[in-house]
Amino acid sequence: MSGLLPTIDELAAAKNHVERAQWLLQTPPSTLFTYHLEIRAVLQSVGFTAGLTALAAEIAWLLAVRDRHGYTPVTFTMSRNIARSDLGVIAYGGSLGEVLQ
Repeated sequence: MSGLLPTIDELAAAKNHVERAQWLLQTPPSTLFTYHLEIRAVLQSVGFTAGLTALAAEIAWLLAVRDRHGYTPVTFTMSRNIARSDLGVIAYGGSLGEVLQ
């Protein structure tokens, strides 16, 4: 074990982008926020651009100033949803996911 959380060790041990995308989709936002620098380093080291984009969108969504009704601005929500959709295609999209490995 590298001294990181076991879940981040799982990300580091992932064999391909499919497994990394699945990990990112299943990880709680609180973990992504708390350990975003460590996660970013792992994703950068393997060149997983879609994962880096999704992580950045998630962090921006979490940190966005809410409107007067307490909602996250739609631009942040849309960016997050698009990035998560891209991860979903990689993680579960069959042949497209295999191409992007």
